[in-house]
Amino acid sequence: MATKYVIEDQVHAEWQSTHDSLSSAQSELRRISTIPWGEAPNRCPCQSWGTCERAYEIIEYKTDEEPWTEMQRFAGFDISASKLVWSADESKTASAGE
Repeated sequence: MATKYVIEDQVHAEWQSTHDSLSSAQSELRRISTIPWGEAPNRCPCQSWGTCERAYEIIEYKTDEEPWTEMQRFAGFDISASKLVWSADESKTASAGE
């Protein structure tokens, strides 16, 4: 079974990147968490980006057929001008602790 892992901002339904492995997606998510708010990719695409937020997660897709089939989601983090909070869902997380 072929799979891909996509980092997505759930607030804006915007794909950030696609990866061949979960560990690669987790590494990228950790890297994104070190980028300050307001700098790409942590600047929302909307006009009110300064008061908006992003909510990142990793989605695993089965890619054998089009359209891709979602398999599972891994929690990520929320970021805004005032906070960066990793998800409290310890069972399925892509947090910096992994």
